[in-house]
Amino acid sequence: MSPAAGPQPDPFTTLTAQEAPFPSFTKIWHRNSYPAISPTAPAQSAQGKTVLITGGGGSIGAATARSFAVAGAAHIAILGRTESSLLDTKEQIESRKGNKTRVWTFVCDVFDQAAVDKTFVDFERGLKAESGENLSIDVLVLNAGYCKHKQPLTGDMPVDEWMLGITGNLTGPLVVTRAFLRYVRSEEDRKAKGLSPPVVINVSSCASFIVMMPGISAYSVGKAAGAVLMQHLQLEYPDMRVVSIQPGGPDSEMQRDAGVKPMDHVSLPGDFNVWLAGKEADFLKGKYVFANWDVEEMIDRKQQIVEDGLLESWLSGVPRAKMRLEMKSGDTIDA
Repeated sequence: MSPAAGPQPDPFTTLTAQEAPFPSFTKIWHRNSYPAISPTAPAQSAQGKTVLITGGGGSIGAATARSFAVAGAAHIAILGRTESSLLDTKEQIESRKGNKTRVWTFVCDVFDQAAVDKTFVDFERGLKAESGENLSIDVLVLNAGYCKHKQPLTGDMPVDEWMLGITGNLTGPLVVTRAFLRYVRSEEDRKAKGLSPPVVINVSSCASFIVMMPGISAYSVGKAAGAVLMQHLQLEYPDMRVVSIQPGGPDSEMQRDAGVKPMDHVSLPGDFNVWLAGKEADFLKGKYVFANWDVEEMIDRKQQIVEDGLLESWLSGVPRAKMRLEMKSGDTIDA
């Protein structure tokens, strides 16, 4: 029997919170991009910005790069281990009609500190040679990760192999972030160009706080630790905006390896990441959010999110409160 003629139903229709497959902070659960996060909106403009994305050849990384290009980013550097996928992403962006974004590709294992440091130096040299500009990065998207499914805690699996889930999801982001901090745009330069403070977006997973599937303990622990690492980064660099996200469930190599069908269109995390880097999302500093949550609803709850310390790692059932530690030195630490 031939397929039915006419338009087919959209598999990524918007859901209510009750219909959503995961807990929702907002009444609306998005599965595709929508006008409030469109990279063509003036509020999401990335004009003049330099963006660096790890895992830039994968599904979410490539979508994020495309979205930042639509938003007008001046330079986008994409890092990954497979040159062909990086070049595919570069071609998709630079062949787009009206594109003004320069895309840089770097084959790099983000878990290798020497390789990461060399990549940043190469980026700086290339930029200097091509345009005379010094390298200053405005947005860092930590998208590279590692997940090997069906790794039980017991059995014959070597501990070193299990630890790859920690290295891939904690050590990698730490190595890249430390390199990034050496290339943050100065406050003077930002003000002169009308740019906002630097933004770090950590692509996490709901597995960081939901024990949901056997065999992914290393991935889950690594992602949980990575999210807490980002909260410490926000604490130590309060002028920056650091946000962790659950990117939804678009088609990706990781989804396919897990045998999970796509739940969302890949444009959702791509465009959501651009919105997170815009001025409207400043109230989400140090927070953990889902790309599926409605941004207009979150904006409406801005005061509650900030004042009540919502969307942060905390012990369920314990009231959220300010803490003061008295140190032997005589100093106090407020948290």
